[in-house]
Amino acid sequence: MDNDAAHHSNIALHMFLTGDYISLVDQGHDYLDKPHLLFWLAAGAYPIFGVNTFAYKISSLLFSILGIYSTYRLGKTLYSKETGRLAAFILATCFSFILANHDVRMDAILTASIIFSIWQLVAFTKTFRWKNLVLASLGLALGFATKGMIGVVMPGIAIAIHILYKRDWTTLFHWKWLLLPACTFLFISPVLYCYYLQFDLHPEKAICGQTAISGVKFILWSQNTERLEGEKFGAVAKGDPFFFLHTFLWAFIPWSLLSIAAYWKRLKKFISKKLRYSSTREIISFGTITVIFVIISASNFKLPHYLIILLPLFAVLLAGYLTGPIRRNQQKDLLITQAIQAGILFIFLLITIWIFPLANGWAILLLPLPVILYFYFQRDADTMQRVVMLSICTALLCNILMSYHFYPQLLSHQAGKPLASYIEETSIDRSKLYFIKDAERSNSFEFYTATLMPGISAAELSTIKKPVWIYTGDNGKAILENYNVSFKILKQVYNYRVSRPKTNFLNPESRKDHLKHHYILAIEE
Repeated sequence: MDNDAAHHSNIALHMFLTGDYISLVDQGHDYLDKPHLLFWLAAGAYPIFGVNTFAYKISSLLFSILGIYSTYRLGKTLYSKETGRLAAFILATCFSFILANHDVRMDAILTASIIFSIWQLVAFTKTFRWKNLVLASLGLALGFATKGMIGVVMPGIAIAIHILYKRDWTTLFHWKWLLLPACTFLFISPVLYCYYLQFDLHPEKAICGQTAISGVKFILWSQNTERLEGEKFGAVAKGDPFFFLHTFLWAFIPWSLLSIAAYWKRLKKFISKKLRYSSTREIISFGTITVIFVIISASNFKLPHYLIILLPLFAVLLAGYLTGPIRRNQQKDLLITQAIQAGILFIFLLITIWIFPLANGWAILLLPLPVILYFYFQRDADTMQRVVMLSICTALLCNILMSYHFYPQLLSHQAGKPLASYIEETSIDRSKLYFIKDAERSNSFEFYTATLMPGISAAELSTIKKPVWIYTGDNGKAILENYNVSFKILKQVYNYRVSRPKTNFLNPESRKDHLKHHYILAIEE
């Protein structure tokens, strides 16, 4: 998608094309907001696999596998092997976790790093082995190198809750803890040094109109406080204290309603003071979810993907609930709940087929598979196994349709890739590709052409050697016409901001009236 995913891939593309792996550069300007890990991983994959979607996404997929395994190990450590397996299945089939591997940002890598750190920290409290301490430090550093201090703070909150609720003072004051911050600092030092070289040594650089910016201070402190305050980034969903609650309802499909039941049961035990470590075996999932949920809900800047870091802990909490003692009548209620949710999701799937006609052969072929799997495995299953199988098969059905039907057709209305394909088919000199300043551009077009286009104004076009080629949209075309610049339209395609589809776009009858055009223009002598 043309927003964050293509934007991040192009920062990595700048590293790859220039050989500068220290500086973060976005469209020719210094980029301060996120640290280096995703960009390093993508830039390192480009020379191996080429500049393509696979190269950009492969690191997130591998980290997601690590996150699923870490969730399994944490569930196994806190409960049992059965609970750990179920927690892994829950995480691997929830909507937002899969979405994080479609629309790839930092979230899959950050989430995996955080749950890996928590698993290693919990393991360390049991064994005090150096291996777990060093691996926990590495996990904290990977989280920090992905998205800043949240990668360190959340595991820190989790393990503090774990130890303090047990009142295990021997563990809390063990001398080996002193080496955790030292090892973590050692692992994050490359990122800090890069920020120091790019920003602290160059106080003349202006970021958002400000100079004398310390990159080291920003990534250690200011990044998170600015988002909480909402001053620099804007107050998104500031007046909605329940933003992450209703976001969770769709983000954790098909497990969200069951998770709310699991959380509510644990909350009642906590309020009634019946929650004992010896009886419930863990407080870390419930406690960390509560604390982080309150913190992000109090933020003046809220985005749905902020919730993804909590999903592994929700998976552990829910798995512990589903594998625990549940009365027979409650088991039936859970099965009915999931059946109703599956019905609602089926209606949603029918709506997606109305939005875009079902045409992909793979989607048609694979859609019956989850239904066949459910009826096959539920024959000799008890009620709780049916609850789990119905949820997993519902997730499979939804994601087959989204992956092979909805997303491909949605992204076909984004101009970057088809126009990049046109460049591939012609002899256009990519070094002479420009976009019009203050007009449309496309991160995905630059990614798929492996070309970082410079901007040019209509007035500047008269000063450069022709021919040149322009990527622009309706606004840029109008600018050229106003300056009486003569051009030829080589290719035009529809374009829409697919990351924020509105009703008039989703309605097939009104869609074309709300599409704009993007172009490849030729300007000759």
